[in-house]
Amino acid sequence: LLNFNDELVQTDYKNRTATYTNLEPGEYIFIVNGANEDGLWNKVGRSLYIKIIPPFWATWWAYTLYTLFFIFSILFYIQQKINRTLKLATKLQAMVDEKTMELKEQNIEIQNQYDLISGVIEAISDPFYVIDLTDNKIIIENKATQDLTLKNKLIDDEKLNLNLINETLLENQSVKKELSFQNEQNKRVDFEISAYPIWDQKGQIAKVIKYWKNISERKSLERATELDLLFKTNSLKTKILHANHLKEELQSVTRILNMVIEKTPETQTTLTKVNRNINQLISSENGEFDLWYSEEHQDFFNKLKAINPALTKRELQICSMLKLNLNSKEIAQIFQLT
Repeated sequence: LLNFNDELVQTDYKNRTATYTNLEPGEYIFIVNGANEDGLWNKVGRSLYIKIIPPFWATWWAYTLYTLFFIFSILFYIQQKINRTLKLATKLQAMVDEKTMELKEQNIEIQNQYDLISGVIEAISDPFYVIDLTDNKIIIENKATQDLTLKNKLIDDEKLNLNLINETLLENQSVKKELSFQNEQNKRVDFEISAYPIWDQKGQIAKVIKYWKNISERKSLERATELDLLFKTNSLKTKILHANHLKEELQSVTRILNMVIEKTPETQTTLTKVNRNINQLISSENGEFDLWYSEEHQDFFNKLKAINPALTKRELQICSMLKLNLNSKEIAQIFQLT
């Protein structure tokens, strides 16, 4: 069988067959030579042309279809991959655009808040600024801070006062201190400096707000009040000593009158009346002292009586003397104590 087996297959009259299996589609020539009983062979022989047609799935047009299907499958896969990629890219772009818009809105909101805060800070007439503790630098300050710094070097040193900041860190809360200095007009200026901590997400103090409140008017009023109170206290002390001296003189006169009454009974009525007037004058002096003291010390006796109702009038007066910083000798002299 040419194109499959080019060698002849020997057989005999008992088995006149030749078997070929698994033939591929194609063209074959089957050749047969025979011999007679004398052993003479037919030199020409006979031949048979055989053509095996392949099944439809193995034809050239089937393979063409397979090839086209494979190519189109790859193209379809690539196109689907591209479509999915484009879809994912579109989705990601939409997410990016959305996040970008959110960030823009947040930035606008932050900027608006910053502008608002900056406006509020600038509206504060006293120095106000924020210190970043990472490098101990001022990151926000208003114009009042800048103006004050330019006018006085002491302020520039005091702005980053680490003692106050360390005290804030130690106590983990706001702290205050007072500072006084002379301005360019050589006038005393008083400030109350407050430090307020700002915590980060870890609970650590990351920044400190410092606010300088001008308390010059208040401190001036306090100093004036202290001076006025000191003057009035000294005046009251002088009145007490003067009243005590007058009381001693009147009591001396009373003793003399009592001696005269004993020696001259006929003058008893008149002298007794004079003695009574003198005692009333002494009592009125004590009453005037209570009035003076209450005026200067805002109802001192009433407040002390409310705290301890058992105090006698004499004890209340002794307390008032102590408040006036009278020494024990002066108090003993006033109340005739030994």
